[in-house]
Amino acid sequence: MWSLGCVAAELFLGTPLYPGNSSYNMMRYIIETQTMPPDRMLDHGVYTERYFKRDLNTNLWRLKTPVNIDAVAWERRLRRLNSLDDLLNVSYVRPISIFHDIFAELDDLILFVDMVKAMLHLEASNRITPRQVLSHSFTSMSFSHNSASSI
Repeated sequence: MWSLGCVAAELFLGTPLYPGNSSYNMMRYIIETQTMPPDRMLDHGVYTERYFKRDLNTNLWRLKTPVNIDAVAWERRLRRLNSLDDLLNVSYVRPISIFHDIFAELDDLILFVDMVKAMLHLEASNRITPRQVLSHSFTSMSFSHNSASSI
């Protein structure tokens, strides 16, 4: 589901959501866009200590700096999002003849972002399932005025 969410976002953006040239950079982008993974998740991660270290004052995990892991933190994103909700602010060129559909497009976009956020939930157990994707208002095209209220 995570991969499908990344592909959906890439098709929408026209560029990869997390185009890191290393695992570290992709993790850095994910954290910048979606916040830190929960500590309970990192506590069980096989590679957690490769990319994260415990803060001695708070006992919480923190992402290591590029210097700590001998990596180069290159900025490769063409669009820098501070959150997945920033997908709502992506503008694209519309033919002038379809401006009357702008409200329908906005409704579609709100539902799309809601679905992508559900696909990219950091905890796999909380991600939307394939069956839920198929019945999601964006995919099923069954719109209701309250369907995007979670955004």
